[in-house]
Amino acid sequence: MNVANPTHCFFSPSGPTILDAVNPLTGRGLYSNQTLDQHARLYPDAILLSNDEATARIEQAFLTAPVEITRERFEDMRDMLPPQGWTHVGGAETFQFLERKTLRVTLTFAKWGGRYFEWYDIAGTQHEKLVEKVIASDAVFGSEIEAAAERRRIDHYLETGVDLSNQQESEQ
Repeated sequence: MNVANPTHCFFSPSGPTILDAVNPLTGRGLYSNQTLDQHARLYPDAILLSNDEATARIEQAFLTAPVEITRERFEDMRDMLPPQGWTHVGGAETFQFLERKTLRVTLTFAKWGGRYFEWYDIAGTQHEKLVEKVIASDAVFGSEIEAAAERRRIDHYLETGVDLSNQQESEQ
């Protein structure tokens, strides 16, 4: 067993936060030397988890759904730092911040159909998946009539990779 690379931790779901790494030789906190029961005195919801499960729970807690933002906010964020994964394909544009909120979670931005969106997602998520998240989000649809037109446009984009709204914008 390697004490330098513990595989489990004491975790508080309400944080969500890792309280301490677990020494595999003693079952106590690597840094605090406390047991799970001792941690539970301060954190009643303390549990033992694998590091992978704790990481997944922390990331899940910080992920958000796309919300509509202004063009100015989108451009300010794009121009602030070098964007990660900046992609412009078929009228859709996406990028992510290099800086992280936590672990692998970062601010994510998309332009779709002349509208702009922001949310927290996993860093390195591919452009196509980011666009799909915007399309699937509640932020895209307004009225039933708008929703029907938007769904037709989305179906066309998914089939051809071409965003019809950008063609309409350039015709105006």
